[in-house]
Amino acid sequence: MKERTVKIYNCDYCKKLYQIKNACLKHESKCRKNPKNYRPCFDCCQYLEKKKFTICVDNEYYTNERALNLFYCKKKELAVCPYWYNEPYELDETENIHMPKECEFHK
Repeated sequence: MKERTVKIYNCDYCKKLYQIKNACLKHESKCRKNPKNYRPCFDCCQYLEKKKFTICVDNEYYTNERALNLFYCKKKELAVCPYWYNEPYELDETENIHMPKECEFHK
């Protein structure tokens, strides 16, 4: 019988387990339970809804339209990206920003 001792890393916020340290660090930076990632929009905001948008994907090989369900703030009248998106999508018809850490309209 073989016996192995392996280092295990766990997320400080949600207690998920990882065998690779960098994977755990990457997860912690985007973990929903990390206080740095808290957004009032996800706290049952009455103005947040999901809305369907169409984006155009254009590169040297093809042009294609793609439908996306994104979060939309009815009060500010713009699409809002969660913190885990690297950059907001480029939408033709509406402005798109990252969710704010603080919002004066949150109820």
